[in-house]
Amino acid sequence: MSTHEVALASAGHLPPLVCGGDGASLVQAKPGSPIGISGGAAFEPTLLTTAVRGTLIAYTDGLVERRGETLDTGLKRLLQTATDRCGTSLDDLLTSLVSELTGDSPTDDIALIGLRWLN
Repeated sequence: MSTHEVALASAGHLPPLVCGGDGASLVQAKPGSPIGISGGAAFEPTLLTTAVRGTLIAYTDGLVERRGETLDTGLKRLLQTATDRCGTSLDDLLTSLVSELTGDSPTDDIALIGLRWLN
């Protein structure tokens, strides 16, 4: 198999990051209602196709948000850092994102989930 398809849904979360041979990009999924809201609109999945060795990363706002700057600035920093590290192992990619984007003293909690398709 040369590609993989995944369906994404969002409850207003930050856009997942896709990292591959072409660099990094953010996946804009149509947001549904926040989790826990009764009677909210149904989630509409966004289909994403990735190549073999493609990586999908979900993260919390602590990775990109900084006091005194826009969220767009943090997302651009995430894209640049990820693009520079896409060819590394998944562990090295995730470690680099945390260390390079937050330094030695993160000011917020951070969680990352990385999925890489190997074949």
